[in-house]
Amino acid sequence: MTVAPHVQGEGLYQQIVRELIGLEAEAAERLVVEGEGLPLLIVAAVRQHLKPLLGEGQLPAFLRGRRGTVDVRMLDDLLALGRLYADVRPVLDAEDAARWLSRPNRHLEARSPLDLLVSRVGERRVRAYLEGRLSGNYG
Repeated sequence: MTVAPHVQGEGLYQQIVRELIGLEAEAAERLVVEGEGLPLLIVAAVRQHLKPLLGEGQLPAFLRGRRGTVDVRMLDDLLALGRLYADVRPVLDAEDAARWLSRPNRHLEARSPLDLLVSRVGERRVRAYLEGRLSGNYG
């Protein structure tokens, strides 16, 4: 039986959320549901925390040019990025995962997974592609 990547990567997701924003994933998700951001977490700090995950890859579109503190939308996007990264890592090493996230992909209309995370529709497309790829439906 194959274990879904999101099940395999759950511990990694928890770790990523702690490293990115300094909270347990459940607490961060609760803040999103309640419509709250993180007024004490500076966007520049989040960028620094992302460097180990993304290497020299591009920043997610939702962080480019942003200053100030992390609002609820950005927190939601960070959680989506953490989940996606955790789902990819069981099948790609850290360097390949960072490269996959930041490079344009022909199956994603020549956009990178990071660029598509700016919307729920884009996130669903990335997830559908990832699940198709893991099941062998994409070359």
